[in-house]
Amino acid sequence: MSAAVELCLARLGTVGFRNLEAGSLQFASGLNVIFGENGQGKTSLIEAIYLLCTTRSFRTTKLSEVIQTDALQARLKGSFERGGLPWTLEAQISQRGRSFLKNGARPKERLLYVQSTPVVAFHPGDLLLITGAAQLRRRLLDRIILHRQPGAIDAKRAFDEAAKKRLFVLEQRPKSRELEAFEAVMAENGALLSGAREQAVIALEGRFSAIFTRLAREDLSMSIFFRPGGTTNVEDFRRRLEESRAIDQRRKMTTYGPERDELIVSLDGRPARAYGSQGQQRMLALSLKLAELELIRESSLTCPILLLDDVSSELDRERTEAVFRFLGHERNQVFVTTTRPELFADAGRILESASRARADFRVELGRISPL
Repeated sequence: MSAAVELCLARLGTVGFRNLEAGSLQFASGLNVIFGENGQGKTSLIEAIYLLCTTRSFRTTKLSEVIQTDALQARLKGSFERGGLPWTLEAQISQRGRSFLKNGARPKERLLYVQSTPVVAFHPGDLLLITGAAQLRRRLLDRIILHRQPGAIDAKRAFDEAAKKRLFVLEQRPKSRELEAFEAVMAENGALLSGAREQAVIALEGRFSAIFTRLAREDLSMSIFFRPGGTTNVEDFRRRLEESRAIDQRRKMTTYGPERDELIVSLDGRPARAYGSQGQQRMLALSLKLAELELIRESSLTCPILLLDDVSSELDRERTEAVFRFLGHERNQVFVTTTRPELFADAGRILESASRARADFRVELGRISPL
């Protein structure tokens, strides 16, 4: 297999984004430590990078919320390098909508835009990967699938659209022959999506287990497995949809299919969400994200940018150093925010010993100053 190519965000410009002061920053290709007190803008910088690369925010589903008070729009521009090849990404968010450009041109598909600049983020909300709703774990699988089997992401879009139309017809015309057409589309695409998620879990399991063992240093038996909400057999899928029409009409929701898929995480044979300690759940969530990082690197042949938001508030010094020892063997550009930069003195030396460049930044009232 070909070696993965390094990806680097060399420079980022921001205007009108959250509380960040307008300006441009140059980053190191290795470790970038962003520190300051809470509420100063550290997470906003991480969010800006994530949004520019993915067209999504991990903090809100309403992108208009990122627009600075009294500003008409928020603008981001990033200069990237991948294996020596430069390109730019631009994002413009206004109350009327959003636009994203690559090298000054609008991409034909969002999928192609996102695939070009893989990024993985770990933020406090990701602790819910273990204890929260199944939807969060499905999203993790779909981020992996986007690079492993992108056709399944198109299948998800087709399934969701057909499911919405089917529910409308069930409400308005429950005996309509239209239902058969919508269910045929749902069966074909739902079976494809569930199959892709199952394959992602199989690929994820070995990496996840190995990473957790290295980081947690506990003698625990852990496992993950996939519990499908549907089937990969198209005809069986279609038949089950037909049989569930009455209950779907009554509940006003689709009760069979990939929206019921679940990723189960276990410790010593018991559900981690119920029986894992808070510390164990933190390490499990972080291990899932680092396994996601490895799978995306393998599939995209690109070392994804890693964003670690406030990881030092969730991990002690020993666990933080364990994370950076793991990263010391990788070639990912890393951005980490913290209120305690002293925790990253040893972590930084680990990366520096691997010939990784480092840069430090202080954030105060939205102003980001390189040190």
